[in-house]
Formats: sequence, structure tokens, C-alpha cells
Amino acid sequence: MKRILAIVLVICMTCMLASCGFDAKMQKIKSDKKGTFVVMVCGGTSVSDDDFITTAWSGCVKARDKLGIKASKVFISDMNDADDAIENAIDMDADLIVCVGSEFNSYVSDALKKYKDQFFITIESFVDSQNVSSIDYDSKSLAFLAGVAAAASTQTGTVGFIGGMDTEVIHNFESGFMQGAAYQKPGIRIESEYAGSYRDQEKGAELLTELHKRGCDVVFAAAGNTGIGAIDRAQQEKVSVIGVDTDQSALAPDVVLCSAVKKSDVAIFSEINKFVSGEFEGGLKVYSVLEGALDISDNAENLSTAAREAVDSAKYSLTCGEIKLK
Repeated sequence: MKRILAIVLVICMTCMLASCGFDAKMQKIKSDKKGTFVVMVCGGTSVSDDDFITTAWSGCVKARDKLGIKASKVFISDMNDADDAIENAIDMDADLIVCVGSEFNSYVSDALKKYKDQFFITIESFVDSQNVSSIDYDSKSLAFLAGVAAAASTQTGTVGFIGGMDTEVIHNFESGFMQGAAYQKPGIRIESEYAGSYRDQEKGAELLTELHKRGCDVVFAAAGNTGIGAIDRAQQEKVSVIGVDTDQSALAPDVVLCSAVKKSDVAIFSEINKFVSGEFEGGLKVYSVLEGALDISDNAENLSTAAREAVDSAKYSLTCGEIKLK
């Protein structure tokens, strides 16, 4: 019995010490917020990656300008260099490291085994630790708005969806898109195809052609770099495409109807602000339309007035809780 009690006491003391260490560091950051150093680690191989990184970095820049922190960026072109990039950020004495991309979770987990006092923000990558704020997005509600835009813009009454990998995230995009389209135009026909890859532009082009043959005149491509292939082919076939993650209208202003964008700058600034205020909490943080982190962007101004009003109305209903997604 005494042995069991001793073990319990050791465990309790260990947890208390860990908690005290966490709280002490948070208090130090709070008392010296202008000395806070944030390093963003990122990487990409496509135009869409670059745009997403630019948006994420603007959140760090906003924190630098408004909160008085210091910020720097480490870019990698190959995920095999992720470990070294995180090590470099730690060697730079970063108080907080922002890792942008879904492939960073294992690298952050490995780093925490060696550097237990390091703090991280991860974007679309979950790490279960009190030292990591893992940012994700309510992709279903974002895709819902894309579905509303598609249904309000179609002339044939048939819209299409191209998914990248067959994953839960993309299933949520597909589900949200289908619900949004049906909400805006009951009885609308929706065709879906999966590419099985986020990096196969040729496959994206093939699927765009296939969906066009089935009568789709508006297609939502939630497929990463594969979706760029769909946008390229859409220019030849005069099909409207809805972009994803960032505003992709610059790729093809004539055919990109609009884009379902994730405003990672909004989420990153919010989490950095919590960090310098001593209110940082680890765990999963899901950002949505409510926080202004998701929206339909139309830089090319291709949405009709009626379609824009339909999207705005649906967005209002989502934030008010009038629309409940399945």
C-alpha cells in the first residue's frame, strides 16, 4: 500500500512540476511580449502552396506589426528537411514555431521529445500536446458556401466535385458542397470524382473533361495541385471552376468563378495573440465562418450579384446557427 501511495505521489508531483514549468514560461512570455520571437516553418512545390504560405505569413507579419513581436521564416522545398528546419528554428531561440502544412505532425512530435518546453502552432496538422495549438478548419461549412455559389451560377442544373485523396477531410468537402448546392437549388444534380492524388494535374484535367461530358458547367476542385490541372483544362472547355484554400482566380481569371478560401492569417494571428498574452492553450482549434477564417473569395468578380447575395445569405445563416450541416 505504501509503495502504491509513493508511486501516486511521484506521478502527481511530476504532473505538477510540468504544469508549473508550462505556467512559468507563459508568464515570462506575457511579461515580455515584445521580445517574443516567432518562426514560421513552411514548404511547398506548387503555386497553390505558395499562395497558402503567403497568406499564413501575413498572419505573422500582422502579429509583428500589431503586437510588436519579432518574426522570421524558414522555407523548405522537401519535407525530408523538416526535422532540420525545426531544429534551425529552435537554434534561433524561437519562442513559438508555426508549422504550415498537413505533413508536419510527426516532425513536431519528434521535436517535442527532445525539446519539451518548445511551443508550436500547426496548421491542418494535429499534435496532441499542451505545447501545440493545432489549427484546423470547418471545411464542411466552407464547402457548403462553395455549393451555394455553384448552384446559384449553374446554367445546366448539374455541378461537379473533384476530390484529391479519398480521406475524411475531402469527404467533408464533398458533403458540404453537396449540402450547399441542394440548399440553394433543391433537386440539383451533383457529380463527383476522386483523383487519388493531390499532385496529378493530368488526372485533374481528365476528371474535368469527364464531369463536363456529364453536363457539369461548374466544378469545385478540392484537390490541391491536381485541381490546377482541372483549372487549366477548364479554360479549353469553358467550364467554371471553384478554387480552394486561396483565391485561385489569377490562374485563369476567365474560368475561376470564385474560390473557397481558408484565411490562415486570421487563425495564426489569433493564436499568436493568445501566446503573447499568456493565454496559450494546446489542443485542436477549429476555425470557421464565425471567426472570419473561411469565406468565398471572388477577386476576378465573376460571381453574379444574385450568386454573391446567395452566398452572403447562407454565410449569415451559418453563423446564426440557422443552418445545421450533417
